[in-house]
Amino acid sequence: MTKLTNNKRERAARQRMLKTGKISYSDGAISTQCIIRDMSPTGARLQLVNDIPLPERFNLEIPSEGIVMDCFIRRRDGDQIGVSFESPIVVKESNNRQVVRPSVMRAQQTGILRRKAL
Repeated sequence: MTKLTNNKRERAARQRMLKTGKISYSDGAISTQCIIRDMSPTGARLQLVNDIPLPERFNLEIPSEGIVMDCFIRRRDGDQIGVSFESPIVVKESNNRQVVRPSVMRAQQTGILRRKAL
């Protein structure tokens, strides 16, 4: 989440988002939902939806993206926690992911717009 440069703390660029995540631990035996409020290459801010105790280290999955990360808690503030990623992001294979190329999407949008104009 932060890095030290010339004795100054510099925060990694964060991307705001509102995605559903899944926190799991104990080899996946225990899990709970969360909302990912923002994320950077080094960490994320999560909003908890359940009031269950969490260990310091857990897995964070973003099902819509097919991503799983090992995390550890950096800070807690009410129903929100800040986490850092321990390892690189892992993209899981998924059969339900849809990949749409921008050129295909533009063609679909153009077709839709033309049909509306007629």
